[in-house]
Amino acid sequence: MSEGGNLTRFHIQNLGLWQLSLAAGMARVTERVKPLLKGTLDTCYLILVNRTHLSIRFRYDEKRFDVDGAYDVHHKIIKSRIL
Repeated sequence: MSEGGNLTRFHIQNLGLWQLSLAAGMARVTERVKPLLKGTLDTCYLILVNRTHLSIRFRYDEKRFDVDGAYDVHHKIIKSRIL
């Protein structure tokens, strides 16, 4: 995340708080727009708190999520719920 590698615990906590507030804002916007749409819009929000490296990416060719770094039981549970 940082080229110099000098992120402090304070910076990481602020990043997490920013991500949480951004997710809440997206939820509010999608709920506000739902009645205006011709079709249905259902959304799902994933908030993941993790202290180890984990990579979640969407593969467009198969229209699926990939979870890299799923080595223990908790990661396996997360991976099964995403897929």
